[in-house]
Amino acid sequence: MFTFEKARIRGAYNRPMPAPTAPPGEGRANSFDALRLFGAAAVLVDHSFALTGRHGPVVGGTPGGTALGTLGVLMFFGISGFLITQSWLRAPRFWTFAAKRALRLLPALVLVVFVTALVMGPLVTTLSATHYFGSMTTWKYVVGNVVLKTEFFLPGVFKSNPAGSGINGSLWTLPIEAHAYIIVAILGLATVLRRRLVAVGAFVAVVAIATRFPNGVYGVGDPDFLAAFAWGATLYLWRDTVTWNGGVAVTLLLVAVALSDTSSATLLMAIALPYTAVFVAYRLPTLGQAVTKRGDYSYGLYVWAFPTQELIAHLWHSVSPGEMILLATPAAFLMSVVSWHLVEHRALQLKQRLPVARLEGALPIPAAQLVVVESQESTTQGSTEPWPGET
Repeated sequence: MFTFEKARIRGAYNRPMPAPTAPPGEGRANSFDALRLFGAAAVLVDHSFALTGRHGPVVGGTPGGTALGTLGVLMFFGISGFLITQSWLRAPRFWTFAAKRALRLLPALVLVVFVTALVMGPLVTTLSATHYFGSMTTWKYVVGNVVLKTEFFLPGVFKSNPAGSGINGSLWTLPIEAHAYIIVAILGLATVLRRRLVAVGAFVAVVAIATRFPNGVYGVGDPDFLAAFAWGATLYLWRDTVTWNGGVAVTLLLVAVALSDTSSATLLMAIALPYTAVFVAYRLPTLGQAVTKRGDYSYGLYVWAFPTQELIAHLWHSVSPGEMILLATPAAFLMSVVSWHLVEHRALQLKQRLPVARLEGALPIPAAQLVVVESQESTTQGSTEPWPGET
């Protein structure tokens, strides 16, 4: 069953609570980076089954349960909705906002697309170099993915793999993420985000449109993922009145698991996971600090895992899911470390050149509603932005 280090959380629930200081999202230390890394690992594990031709694990233990990888992505979108709404309200300038999103989203994406298409592809393709680089499919893959129009195939690459020839099946969620950014910017420019009830109505309308038109000219993306994003945004807007409590988190998760064989299973997880992620992020701010204090490797792990796993499946057709996990995890994590230190972190430093116009975004804080962490010395303050995102 999907858990967040049960023993630690149970102990955290039972500690006496100090006097409240600030609600979630008000500059406090958090463990969002660790939770996103956990989500990326969940996607890797799920794909380790799919890319070896097996059925992956589901939460709920029934055929109608939610796939482990879907849970990871739902958590990504929920955290993103919470933090990106914070980002806009703290600096409500469109071009600054857009530049931040591009600086976080594109550098790692461009790197993985170029390396897979221009280095890995030529090495494993069944075509000659002349035919490979002369194929429009090659350049369609490069240009399409860089401009967030997902392309999955390269000519002659991975044709005999157990799960087909898709190069990077994780990239399809990035356009949905970008659409969510645009939605927040539009609502922000219209001052809707500063009117909470109106904002909730707008987010409900977005999810309804996505349900009716998930693709095509009017499509904005997967409704469940957008629901998680919208719920995360709503949690931020109402953070001063929401009851942040471990019992609520556990109850939401249990309800979602109990109803995992219904048509609403994924939507229920889209409600349970963002709440739980925000609660855990601020309740256990040092979670995973040994890894995340060196960098935010979650986005890199997410975009590098799939091509790494496809390459392993290409070289070893009989690889089992367990062997795939053991081989792909360190290899993809290494690439995520390289990606972070080579391009992602350097790109984020450019944000210091962006103009900043902050508004007073703090809301009244009813002390009785807050569940806050004990004062802790920490070497990292955690994330203050969505994934992919930064301050």
